[in-house]
Amino acid sequence: MKKKRINVYAMIFARGGSKGIKNKNIKNFCGRPLISYSIRSAVRNKFISKVFVSTDSDKIKKISKKYGAKVPFKRPKKLSQDNSKEWFAWQHLIRHLKKNQDLPDVVISLPTTSPLRIDHDINYSLKKFLLKKNSDVLITITKPTRNPYFNMVEIKKNNFLKIVNDKKKYISNRQNAPNVFDISTVAYVSTPSFILKSKKMFDGNVDFYEIPKKRAIDIDTQLDFDIAEYLYKNKVYYDK
Repeated sequence: MKKKRINVYAMIFARGGSKGIKNKNIKNFCGRPLISYSIRSAVRNKFISKVFVSTDSDKIKKISKKYGAKVPFKRPKKLSQDNSKEWFAWQHLIRHLKKNQDLPDVVISLPTTSPLRIDHDINYSLKKFLLKKNSDVLITITKPTRNPYFNMVEIKKNNFLKIVNDKKKYISNRQNAPNVFDISTVAYVSTPSFILKSKKMFDGNVDFYEIPKKRAIDIDTQLDFDIAEYLYKNKVYYDK
């Protein structure tokens, strides 16, 4: 008996407004709009059958359709503000699919801000999520540049500093600090049922796939953008 194929849809969320970089999601990145890198990665992927973009911008909608994504609606303004929780935009898209009786088995979110992801990152994230049956979500992580138990500080009420996570036993070097990781925006994998019933991704069992630092740049500032372009142009990021 032939094994049933798992149906996977890709989701890409792209607001028109962005404070750090104006029109970031469609800014020219090495000759193409930034969003096109996420779309093309999903469109060519052998495991992904449909690619959806959720946006409040007509310009982003037009560009997304040009590169092969489906844009079935214009995202409501209340889900497109600077302080809007993207999880609610996930739920909005899933409810649309459910209403149209088009729910997949698995969804993978591929943010526009990680143009250095490679096919292996998508494939391995999906495979690991599917193999670990008790996972509700899989996220990508990367090694941090700072550790909140050792060299990250916050300002106290008296305007002096303290370690963010101050353990009773003082940690005097990085090697003795607990391992922590940055969340990467390379990929997030989950199921429609978990997304609809949960208020946030950490309500469930969250698995992970570690991404090399050079491929995990999350473009938020112009400096991030410039570094990512350099790595992309020089193929520095590409090996697994």
